[in-house]
Amino acid sequence: MAQDPAGDGGQPVAQGRGAGLVAVITRVDVPTLPRGGVKWVAALHELAGQLDGGLVYDRDLPALTAALEEVLAAAQARRLHQRGRHR
Repeated sequence: MAQDPAGDGGQPVAQGRGAGLVAVITRVDVPTLPRGGVKWVAALHELAGQLDGGLVYDRDLPALTAALEEVLAAAQARRLHQRGRHR
């Protein structure tokens, strides 16, 4: 190692490629949306279990209910559309 380039008696500095570098790796769980019908079914069952177990805040229920009603309406509309195509 060489002395401080400023020549002021500071700490020695590492020289060479990558000298003194430390890699820090942090693992983070990132929630993702399910892909495919079977995975959505599993996610909805999980949600139902959390609701039954009281793991969802009461304050979140109105927004959750509205979102589930929107999902149900979309699923019903799709089924009606499919029935009309298969006649």
